[in-house]
Amino acid sequence: MLENFPFIRWSMNSLIIASFSTLVILSLTSLASYAFARIDFVLKKIWYMCIISMLLLPIQAYIIPLYLLISKLHMRDTLLSLVLVAGANVTSVYILTNFFKTIPKELEESACIDGCGHFRIYSIIVMPLSKASLASAGIISFIANWNSFLWPMLALRTDKWKPLSVGVATYVGSFSTNHGFQYGPSLAAACMSIIPTVLVYLLLQRNFIQGIASSGIKG
Repeated sequence: MLENFPFIRWSMNSLIIASFSTLVILSLTSLASYAFARIDFVLKKIWYMCIISMLLLPIQAYIIPLYLLISKLHMRDTLLSLVLVAGANVTSVYILTNFFKTIPKELEESACIDGCGHFRIYSIIVMPLSKASLASAGIISFIANWNSFLWPMLALRTDKWKPLSVGVATYVGSFSTNHGFQYGPSLAAACMSIIPTVLVYLLLQRNFIQGIASSGIKG
């Protein structure tokens, strides 16, 4: 597998895509979650329910208009086509919103008395207290983007940013090759591809369990 295919390059592409996507997801969803948890604005509950209801929609339901939008913005075959789309992560909004609601309001009120605004409260109080939930959302996002297949396959037509999942499916586990389906290299690639996700989970396991337990997700 390592000798006949660019496995290392595919793995590095997946690592870059998953890492940048996770950073974008945590940055955007933490801001949105703070707004839903701590700020009162018009139709907040309705907006929140509309966003959470997007969990019911699979990507196959909107992948065609998404592809047309990316094409019109001239972002096909670029890293942005994967990272920006990944930033709209409803699961992280749900996890972080439920955790932010558990933070005592007295901390926020004390900061307001000292003259802090919402962004300062978010950055110096809420975020340091949310490491466990951020780790949970980060692990889920990293694994989801590492294993993503359908959208990268459509958005990337060249080999420059092709991730591991697409590369293995296209060049290794394909009947289009002269040798038919290559079970040995495919299974070897599958076994090696889970190593990064297992390492990420093991490194953040304690924070992951604590964050899930404190964010309202049971079972």
